[in-house]
Amino acid sequence: MAAGPVTDFLRRLRSTAAAHACEDCPDAGLLQKFVREQAEAAFQTLVQRHGPMVLRVCGDLLRDTHDVEDAFQATFLVLVSRASSIRNASLLGNWLYGVAYRVAVRARANGARRRAHEARGVDMVAAKPAAPALEPEQQIILHEELNRLPEKYRVPVVLCYLQGKTNEEAARQLAWPVGTVKGRLTRARDLLRGRLTRRGLALSASTLAVILTQNTASAAVPAALLSSTTKAALLVAAGQAAAEGVVSAQAAALSKGVMQTMFLTKLNVAIAVLLGTGAIGASGGLFAFHMPAEEARAVAEATPQPAARVAADEAKEEVETSDALRAARQQSAKSMKKLVLAMHNFYDANRLFPPAAVCDKKGKALLSWRVLLLPYLEEGDLFKAFHLDEPWDSAHNEPLLAKMPKVFAPVRGPSKGKNVTFYQVFKGKGAAFEGVEGIGLAEFTDGTSNTIAIIEAGEAVPWTKPADLAYEAEKPLPKLGGLFKEGINAAFADGSVQWLKKNFDEPTMRAAITRNGGEVLDHDKLLNDK
Repeated sequence: MAAGPVTDFLRRLRSTAAAHACEDCPDAGLLQKFVREQAEAAFQTLVQRHGPMVLRVCGDLLRDTHDVEDAFQATFLVLVSRASSIRNASLLGNWLYGVAYRVAVRARANGARRRAHEARGVDMVAAKPAAPALEPEQQIILHEELNRLPEKYRVPVVLCYLQGKTNEEAARQLAWPVGTVKGRLTRARDLLRGRLTRRGLALSASTLAVILTQNTASAAVPAALLSSTTKAALLVAAGQAAAEGVVSAQAAALSKGVMQTMFLTKLNVAIAVLLGTGAIGASGGLFAFHMPAEEARAVAEATPQPAARVAADEAKEEVETSDALRAARQQSAKSMKKLVLAMHNFYDANRLFPPAAVCDKKGKALLSWRVLLLPYLEEGDLFKAFHLDEPWDSAHNEPLLAKMPKVFAPVRGPSKGKNVTFYQVFKGKGAAFEGVEGIGLAEFTDGTSNTIAIIEAGEAVPWTKPADLAYEAEKPLPKLGGLFKEGINAAFADGSVQWLKKNFDEPTMRAAITRNGGEVLDHDKLLNDK
């Protein structure tokens, strides 16, 4: 009769001893122990060590306490499934931050869809500090930009600010000189402040540091959450489905969705690498020799350009000073900001964003979305002058081209003053503009901050003409960036305007074009820091 209690006592004793043995073990050792032995103490130590940071990220991005716990569990379920494939386990905290961010973004999108179809009579319980330094929407912007930082800058931020390590502790863990940690933290803060300022969130360096360290590892993971997460991890590691009482269906679905996205992202990268290195045959036959990408770049850089072209390029660059270009770029960004805010005002009045075009009963496009925005740009009289049931180039409407508001005008170049505009939208299946009636906010399941609303197109069009950028997943992207050779301004559906690279990563750009593709957008592959 006493065997049961004695056995339980011995099990708890062994568990306690194993937990103590894991306390000083590095992340790589714990992860290896869990992969090889499915050691409960090893995984529980990882959850205790990184759980406060994961809990904070989920709490910053989500409003509902249950959603936070689901996202927390889903993050560690992803860890269980990917444990054996993590390349650098010494950076596990940074890896978990990225997963937690992805999971929370997906959970937030799911919550938005759920709230769009449910009428709720009670307020959601906020999962945030009692006295937050930022509003919830500002917290979202902060984590979006933190997640977009290059890894070499994000890693020390996660360690020192989100997990509370000293510079010296971070340096030891990363095997970096202390000076490197300090320098990259400074550069990370500068990059982060600049990006936040561009999105309307201006913070001093000291304020940003305080916000980042707020609630750093301030509380342990609740015992019940720690226990259920560890139990679910052991079940999944053993090849079993986590029991309903251990982990919620939402947490299981979140982890599955994020793992699928991670796999597709890795697959896209692998395909891009294969294409870039010529591993997939193109012209010249299946077994044709292909020069490695690095060697090809070196040869290209070493090949002298014709003297006439070099001289022409230098002369062209002297025409416009860098200050003038910067001013033109900023003016274009301001114009796009006005346009995307006008779209939001249109939404407030109609509960839909404007369609890409005014269409007749047969679906034929007559006039551009730019005409529909006129009342929200203080151009109500001009809007009333249009015959909305006639094409843009009808005898009545065509003369109105000459009355183009300045907000649509090119800020530079030969097209300036010709009643044309570079500000266009993507239209097509999954894009922000689809169909003839417009799109509701709930349909941006990837998040408005991850979906392009307006962009500088490659070619200008008459401003009233319903001519925009047709998007089809199977076809090449349309030409972009006709105003500046250095980059492209793009207005996202959340109202922010970002300066993008001309040599952007195409899969990432496609993810930014679609509003509901389920991708997690890596903004670093789009943003232009120059």
